[in-house]
Amino acid sequence: MASGARIFCYGLFKKMLLADTFSKVVTYGLGNIETLTAMDIFIVMLSYTFEIYFDFSGYSDMGVGISQMINIELPINFDSPYKALSIRDFWKRWHISLTSFLTKYIYIPLGGSRKGKVRTYINTMIVFVVSGIWHGANYTFILWGILHGVFSIADRLTEKIQSKIFDAVRWVVTFGIVNVLWLLFASESISQWKWMIMKMIEMKSTEISESILNLFVLPESNWIQDVLHLNDVAYVIRGFWFLLFMFAAFFICLIPENNYKMRKRVSYVGAVVSAVAFVWAFLCLGTESTFVYFGF
Repeated sequence: MASGARIFCYGLFKKMLLADTFSKVVTYGLGNIETLTAMDIFIVMLSYTFEIYFDFSGYSDMGVGISQMINIELPINFDSPYKALSIRDFWKRWHISLTSFLTKYIYIPLGGSRKGKVRTYINTMIVFVVSGIWHGANYTFILWGILHGVFSIADRLTEKIQSKIFDAVRWVVTFGIVNVLWLLFASESISQWKWMIMKMIEMKSTEISESILNLFVLPESNWIQDVLHLNDVAYVIRGFWFLLFMFAAFFICLIPENNYKMRKRVSYVGAVVSAVAFVWAFLCLGTESTFVYFGF
């Protein structure tokens, strides 16, 4: 009961505090795309990367937590996917239930990797195209699936070369590819995605719009600044809350052990942290909050 409650609280916090804040940035950015600077688009891209992770991972944690409280064990659905060092590694960690389903019912019946290299690559591409179509009947989803398939095949072809490259370099490349493809996933059309990518590549303006930074300021931000005596710091550092959210997002995704793997570890510190997470998240339940994957 205690460990289930703890992971549920963490999941609720991920959804209400992190995913929903990043969601406001994405909604604003895609709705005002013509006014965005190159740096604004970069922030919108990062925000969607974190929104979709904390949204989906958050409700998976809540599902696991509730189930554990009534003595039902659910399998892991996320294994710190943004720690991945390749696209294949990413898909072993991201939405594991979907990956397992497609592997069992499409990849293996097609022959898997048992019928030679060429057939393996074809089967891999079929699985990713199906994955794209599964998300929606839009060319953006289909191209998203195709590109993930291409990079997965490229991973297989360059496996030996990659093993000689520093992990830090592999992580940067993988995280960059995932970000760019998430931007495609979020875009209304392929042309819109190409336009945003070109604008980021040109990087004609590195200024961050004030309207973007203001979306990271929470209703309780002033109270937190007063209690922790951070008013002077927040005044001096432009985009203080934006930096705080980005640091928190990267830290949670890259540093601690996965919540699911730590779900049985119960401690007084964990009890206090989960209690604070629950109360803070509960106080944010003022408006309707939808899940990204509700549409799928």
